[in-house]
Amino acid sequence: MKTKLKKRIQELVPDIMRLEFGCEIKSYCHPDTDIVIDDEGEIDGLVGGKYATHEKKNIKILGRPITLADVLMAITVAPDVKTIYAFSTPAICPTNDVQFMLFKWVEGKFESLGVYWIAKETLDGQSEETLRALSDILIGKE
Repeated sequence: MKTKLKKRIQELVPDIMRLEFGCEIKSYCHPDTDIVIDDEGEIDGLVGGKYATHEKKNIKILGRPITLADVLMAITVAPDVKTIYAFSTPAICPTNDVQFMLFKWVEGKFESLGVYWIAKETLDGQSEETLRALSDILIGKE
């Protein structure tokens, strides 16, 4: 479910896949390499303890981590999402995490969907319930 949701959000918000600072990439030539994108946009990393530049044809772009802003943009631009959704103002939960509750516009008022986005986490750090709710919104119920 998470993989399908990520792909859908990446389709709706293509900037996530831009090769820039923060973008995660995988090297086909050196899979265990720590890779960075330098100031000139070159793809660099350590190979066998030595600094090396990687060719773009030898990498797979995985994209940058998906944030709440990306999710909101995806919901906004998704052509098949006809309902209005919103996240609440930040609230502190019992674990001292800042969370945003997801609401749906129903018959003239917002109703809680009972799921939260943990502010300090990306999509990968959200609960299964939150991922399921976002998947239902952006992909549809399976």
